[in-house]
Amino acid sequence: MRLVTPVEPQRGPRGFPGPRGLAGPQGPQGPAGKSGSDGSPAFGAVLGRGVNVSTGPLFLAPSGQTSARQNENNVSSFTPDAPVKAGNLAVSLTVAPGPGESRTFTLHAGNQDTAVSCTVPEGNTVCTTTRPVTLAPFVLMSIGATSTGNPPLTDVRFGWRASAE
Repeated sequence: MRLVTPVEPQRGPRGFPGPRGLAGPQGPQGPAGKSGSDGSPAFGAVLGRGVNVSTGPLFLAPSGQTSARQNENNVSSFTPDAPVKAGNLAVSLTVAPGPGESRTFTLHAGNQDTAVSCTVPEGNTVCTTTRPVTLAPFVLMSIGATSTGNPPLTDVRFGWRASAE
């Protein structure tokens, strides 16, 4: 009698994948996620500097660095195609006004003063305001600078906040 050794079956080459099956039913909706935190208030910060600002009335560009001008149209910028909430004006001078002198800085929109304004009194170098206003779309804007007395030349650093209405 002869013994026969069993032979292992051999695998053939792998075939092509079959067609994709039908999608299963949609599961139930999950719970709502937590609300995100508020964005940084500095996100809409607009910063600028006026160089060698004399007595006014003068105008500064509402952002960037420029020399003050008597003609507002030489430094004005344009609001975007949406209302803008403007406020939180802060101004810093390199030279304080002397006795009986002051400097006032006002956000202008459409060649008019707005309520966003602050005054640096004698002996001080800073002023701030938190009062906001809403600026319409497509409006020319600048920073107006006026003074009382005859304060010395100064550089003016300023910042204000712009946000969506």
